[in-house]
Amino acid sequence: MKSNLNKKNSVFINNEQSEIELPDKFDSLEFINRVLNYLNLTIDYIEITYLDTETIKNLNNEYFKVNSETDTISFNLTPESDITGDIYLCPKVIKANSVEFNTGYINEFKTVIIHSILHLTGQTDTTEASYKDMKSKQEAILKALSNE
Repeated sequence: MKSNLNKKNSVFINNEQSEIELPDKFDSLEFINRVLNYLNLTIDYIEITYLDTETIKNLNNEYFKVNSETDTISFNLTPESDITGDIYLCPKVIKANSVEFNTGYINEFKTVIIHSILHLTGQTDTTEASYKDMKSKQEAILKALSNE
């Protein structure tokens, strides 16, 4: 799938997992474009890849020395001013988190997409303060986009 917000922006989505169905009746590409528009971001290229739990666990261990599954990993590859990045999402972990947090699969998927895009803009969640700030921003974005 490909999306062009204008001639420069490109978003690609790859599904390289078969552990779990993606959320029914949820157009992730359309939602990603809404988040990008809401944040007024100019991107060059973003590739989003859905991974199985073992693959995302291996990436998490390789790049962050954390030997566990995670819902998302984002890499900002921006060489200049426009955002270029890779986002890896694990639908099975997202689904498990939606049950644990009682948020619903689609809502949790949207939250993780927003979280991932915020990472591409330079937001971090490595300290308690930065985590709270990022969580507040992602909740405000989700609320704003839910009211459109």
